[in-house]
Amino acid sequence: MKASEFIKEHPICCFCGGETPSETIEHQPAKIIFPEKHRPRGLEFPACKRCNGQTSIDECILAFVARIAGSMRVNIKPDTGLQKALQTISVAYPKLLPSIHSIAADVEGRQLPATDLNKREVNEGLCRVAAKLALSTYYDETGRIARSGTRVNTMWTHNQRRDGAELVKDLLGRFPAGKQLRMGRWDSSETFFIRYLVEGDVVQVAAIFHESVALMAQFLDGADASDWGALAYTFAPDPRQGIMLVSQRWTQLT
Repeated sequence: MKASEFIKEHPICCFCGGETPSETIEHQPAKIIFPEKHRPRGLEFPACKRCNGQTSIDECILAFVARIAGSMRVNIKPDTGLQKALQTISVAYPKLLPSIHSIAADVEGRQLPATDLNKREVNEGLCRVAAKLALSTYYDETGRIARSGTRVNTMWTHNQRRDGAELVKDLLGRFPAGKQLRMGRWDSSETFFIRYLVEGDVVQVAAIFHESVALMAQFLDGADASDWGALAYTFAPDPRQGIMLVSQRWTQLT
């Protein structure tokens, strides 16, 4: 479908409260998440230009983190998606990548390379993508746009954190519905799949990237959903600011 036809069928941005006209097609997740940026069609949503571009850097951070945070995929090689992500991150946050790579001592005192992902840019960025996935899932399942009074509670984890891995396993077992991108025999589940529960105005989602990173979010349309104990960032769809950060409650992630 042409962009003009899609926008005509979906005239309102589904990310900022239901008041802003759509101008572009938003892909969730973004192409840069996928090896060589090859992405099957599907999971496309109406967005204003602001909301479409608001998570561009965040998606580059996710593309980078998902490839390095203990991915279970074999034969991982640098690809154009990763290269583009690194370039974008370096321009947007010049100090971020050097601060992630550090040196730590093991139990025998040896100095070894280490990765510290507990950075504000990483935590906030990945949680903003989680909020966007929740808002798009709600629109996809119900045809409704979450109102501006909605508070989207979010968190992220990776498979090197035992507590986070257990939470993800529990959620995936409880969420009855799921989606991944497919085209013929091409199945994207090694790179991305999402499990979710949508009951009335309540939304809960868990999205898995590169079998290594999990983004989680929940909301009640027009209000707060019941809180998960470890939820980190709360966002709100806002007609003036797009996906607006409302509060941060978690300071230690990795």
